[in-house]
Amino acid sequence: MVPIIYESWPKVPKDLKEIIWNSAQDKYVIDPERRKTVLSAIGERWKSFKAILTKVHIYPFKNQPQLLTRPPEKYKFITQEHWDIFVKSRLSEDFQAKSKLQSERRAKNIYNHRLGRKGYVGLVEELKQSLGTSVDKLDRCDLWKKARQNKKGLYLDDAVREKAELIDELTKQKKDGNLVIQVNDDILTLALGTPEHSGRVRAAGPFITPAAYFNHPKRNSRKNVTELQQKVNEQADKILEVNQMIHELQAEYDVIPPQGLPIIPSSENTVIPSSENTGSNTNNSDSRKHLVTPFVETKSCGSQDWSGCPNDDYHLESESDCQSMDKRNTKSDLPPVKSNCRIGKSKQCRLAVDSKANIVAHGMVFERVELNEKIHSVPLGENNIRVAIEYAISPNALLPVPVIGEMTMVKDAIGSCVAWPKEFVLTGVEEVECQAAGENSGPIHAFASLIDQIMSTDSITIAMQNGIFGEQVEAYHNKADLMCLCNMQDITGSCIITYIRVLYDNLVSHGEKYVFVNPVSISSARGPDASAIITKRLQTAKTDKFFFVPYNMRGHWILMVIDSSSMDIYWLDPMQKPPSIDIKIYVTAGIKALQTDGKRRPNPTWHSVKCPKQPMDSQCGYYVMRYMRELVEERNLSISEKVLLFAEKNSYSQDEIDEVRLELIDFILTHM
Repeated sequence: MVPIIYESWPKVPKDLKEIIWNSAQDKYVIDPERRKTVLSAIGERWKSFKAILTKVHIYPFKNQPQLLTRPPEKYKFITQEHWDIFVKSRLSEDFQAKSKLQSERRAKNIYNHRLGRKGYVGLVEELKQSLGTSVDKLDRCDLWKKARQNKKGLYLDDAVREKAELIDELTKQKKDGNLVIQVNDDILTLALGTPEHSGRVRAAGPFITPAAYFNHPKRNSRKNVTELQQKVNEQADKILEVNQMIHELQAEYDVIPPQGLPIIPSSENTVIPSSENTGSNTNNSDSRKHLVTPFVETKSCGSQDWSGCPNDDYHLESESDCQSMDKRNTKSDLPPVKSNCRIGKSKQCRLAVDSKANIVAHGMVFERVELNEKIHSVPLGENNIRVAIEYAISPNALLPVPVIGEMTMVKDAIGSCVAWPKEFVLTGVEEVECQAAGENSGPIHAFASLIDQIMSTDSITIAMQNGIFGEQVEAYHNKADLMCLCNMQDITGSCIITYIRVLYDNLVSHGEKYVFVNPVSISSARGPDASAIITKRLQTAKTDKFFFVPYNMRGHWILMVIDSSSMDIYWLDPMQKPPSIDIKIYVTAGIKALQTDGKRRPNPTWHSVKCPKQPMDSQCGYYVMRYMRELVEERNLSISEKVLLFAEKNSYSQDEIDEVRLELIDFILTHM
């Protein structure tokens, strides 16, 4: 409770408002963007409460001070000290003057509505249900008139009746085209004869501002438009200048034989880099297909079949490298023309950092053609090789050999050639280190060799028991999925499903305390559909179950654990980020849909668990499998005690991750 000693809501300390906001979030699912509105509504209720205290418990007894010595019995949360201060402030001459002024202002409002506590918001809902009208079609003039009618639709006040008739007359004039309405001088404003208040809109309900209702532009929007137009003009000038340079170069090369001028790739072969892939995994293995130009065997620059060769800063369409350059003076900043080049063949590759399992980008690797080869005017070095980055898996990863002042991260080098350590340039499956540093290295490598030899386009189908997900589910594994599993790369929902089958067979069947939600179906659903999946799954279990919900959030795997007895939800994110508001909303809606007895229960309580954090982008799926394994293993601990154990580790060792990988591989082998 906010103490009543503060003069007004703006004078309530910010720390206290923060506590109130946190308490509201603990009890309800609230969009953080609604913070200002929620606190404003709380402030209005607090102001109304103080008004009730003044009107009911102070003013009637202001001539009987002995009856004002103690706070009202029904409000035991008001301390004696606060009550004394509040009574003194309300009986002061200053407050009396303010109260009189406000009463005079209120008396000027002669068009009183009859809505009571429901207000305009409640009126709108009533009209929507009774008339079947959408909110967009309800004019505030109609709301204003409806709010002042009795149940029979009559006006009991002459002043209100006159204004209602004037509104009808102005509406008719507008319909006939005889009245032109300005932006915020609508019919209601004209009828009432007074302008709108700067902070609210009449007949629109609370927290509605003129800017929102009348679609006013922001104050500095004209300035922003001017600045934007200026930038557009500048860009247009630059485009014209570049086009002029291109025409001059084309004219020059019309009379000069082709000498290796880089060819701009067509839209068909242009590589589309991934600039948004900040998560780890994806649900569809097709997304791992290379979006690259088909490999072309290159020739020397002087031949007639030359297919283009890249410089350090040019696009990836070309697949060779040239060292000798024919420097020409041109009027542009375009790269100088190359001639008499010695070209090295190129090959598709994957680029890793620190570990061969940590793939951060895909691209092309070029053969070395000279011992003292340079890149960006710097010697390439004995242990490095020239690569061209086509698209990023981890855009924010640091380049192992940065270009000082130009490129420091992978996303900076998309479309350019850079130096890369030879040992971390991977051109085939046999070169990928399966990241099994311990005793599991051999079996995982053997499995990778096996599937490389026996699998082609076929996939492995593994059926799940009906009791695992409450429905018939099958997991499909193709060669690409399984190679990703061996190479510590992104895993799909099929791997998560199959590992849940492993847990169910080995551990869960003993105690039957755990229930699993299909990670593929819940990850592909949105909004009400996701809520329905959770509701349906909860309906199939008893109240003492723990529900595991692996969820792929825009390419990143997380785990939610729902305790159905206490309605606590534990959020385990390998990147240690809090749950988003949309996830909270649909999960909460799915749980509350079970409350069919008409009783109102509090929302579930969310707990963000401090759990081991993934060190690399492609590990979240493995971490989620490990989370589930550890939660079902500790049978003698409660779920709240189990999650506390996660805080003891910063991250998992490779051996710990390999344990779940090997368990999954062993199970898949039995179905091959």
